[in-house]
Amino acid sequence: MPIFSANQKIIVMKVLTLLERAKPELLERLEEYGISYPSSAARVMHDLERLHFVNDLPYGSVIDIEGLYKVRVHVFDLFNRIELS
Repeated sequence: MPIFSANQKIIVMKVLTLLERAKPELLERLEEYGISYPSSAARVMHDLERLHFVNDLPYGSVIDIEGLYKVRVHVFDLFNRIELS
């Protein structure tokens, strides 16, 4: 038995990586962070390049990202939202 009927459409969309969705401010701070902490910055960049959803970020990367800011930030606010059309 088919999963889809003949008149149903399959929507295919490319989900951007977190790096592609990152706001410019985050990328600038991460670049500066990489000067003092190159291995930590590289690990965070690796996670941003391969992951698509903030919920999938390892806790260590979340802590590093939040540590880039002097004030408390919500990590979800540092990425552009996925727009479904």
